Amino acid sequence: MSLLNDDSDGGNGSNNNDGSNNDKPWQEAVGLSEDYRKNPTIAQAKDINALAKMTIEAQALVGKDKIPAPTDKWEDADWAEHYKRLGLPDTADEYGTPDVTKWDNVPDGFEIQGDELKGFKESLHKHGVSKKQGEAIIQDILQTNLGKFRENLSANDKAREDSINSLKEEFGADFDSKITVAKSVLKQYGDDNLAGFLEETGLADNADMVRLLTKIGSALSEDNASGGSNSFQLNGTAAAMQELEQLKADPDFMRRTWDTEDPGHHAAKQRWMDLNNRAYSKAS
Repeated sequence: MSLLNDDSDGGNGSNNNDGSNNDKPWQEAVGLSEDYRKNPTIAQAKDINALAKMTIEAQALVGKDKIPAPTDKWEDADWAEHYKRLGLPDTADEYGTPDVTKWDNVPDGFEIQGDELKGFKESLHKHGVSKKQGEAIIQDILQTNLGKFRENLSANDKAREDSINSLKEEFGADFDSKITVAKSVLKQYGDDNLAGFLEETGLADNADMVRLLTKIGSALSEDNASGGSNSFQLNGTAAAMQELEQLKADPDFMRRTWDTEDPGHHAAKQRWMDLNNRAYSKAS
């Protein structure tokens, strides 16, 4: 019988190249004892090549620190050990804090709130966050806070600019004198704590606050002029500015400042010049 018509497989038998047998599981076909065949690891390998791959991968893990996967049956001690092996520091203080002074374009006034940061680190530690993860989270939060701080500064600057422009439009040529009156009221009836509070809260540039102080100063000055006994006194600059405003409303006085034929011309002109020097001198 020719080779091509022979029903045999050429002498190779019925074994496959992977060591399996058409009629038997590969574990039995390669001659593994029954004890080995029943082993779950051997049983789950689909063929001898799969078993070889599993063996090589297992060998690569020999000597490495293996961390078991959590289960629903774990107790607090199991979780504590798990977090420790993942990099949980011994104490919350071991989480590092970035040096924000080395960051780019950090505005003056931006600070890390120590108590708040301390509490946050304690929360990270309580919930098992590793040192590396915790420090990354802290940096992200501080960068977010810095962004909000910059936004608030920008908004405050815009509000201050709008307030000043509003007052300039309202007061017109009297802007400087009215601001000086407001400062005089704050200086005489307030204190450093109040001045600091107004500065910190932005109320020192608030148009409504400036209007209030200006009205108070004007009312007190009018009371004094009418014979009142309050203790309010404008400072030299403010007093000069206020007197100039009063003289501007006096047509007879203003006429004497330019009418050289008027007997009171020289005195009026000198008074006008003196008041302007007091009101607008850089030294005052």
